[in-house]
Amino acid sequence: MASLLLKYFTDCPVNSKDMYGNTPLHYAVAHHETTLVKLLLPYLTRYKVNADSRNKSGFTPLLIAASYGRLEVARYMIQKVNVSKVVYDSLYFLSVDDWFHIYYDWPTSTDVLDPDTTVTRRSHNDIEVMYLTYKLGVALTNKK
Repeated sequence: MASLLLKYFTDCPVNSKDMYGNTPLHYAVAHHETTLVKLLLPYLTRYKVNADSRNKSGFTPLLIAASYGRLEVARYMIQKVNVSKVVYDSLYFLSVDDWFHIYYDWPTSTDVLDPDTTVTRRSHNDIEVMYLTYKLGVALTNKK
């Protein structure tokens, strides 16, 4: 499917944005299209396209991967393209690590994006609790 998209939509620039500021990479990451992400990344490198492009909500493709708990895609992007790991979204003010802490549990002395780090996916209920905890923390911080 992904190779068909690239074959028939070659006239669509890899850095084009929709009305929300999303690029093809934003959508590939959000829809868990790992194959398409892997096909798009060489084009970004070849044409020197910014893989840290933010959409109108302030999310980079890496932040989208983190906010959806897509660890495999995030690790692949870090390995293959020079994306910034130290970014915060403009909507919730959470970093890549913050988002992954919502979805996964891992030793605090390690980097979740390191492929050698063993992580455990949290249960659905734990994810909801972690999300609400972060959201409440942001709300309290914004009121100060």
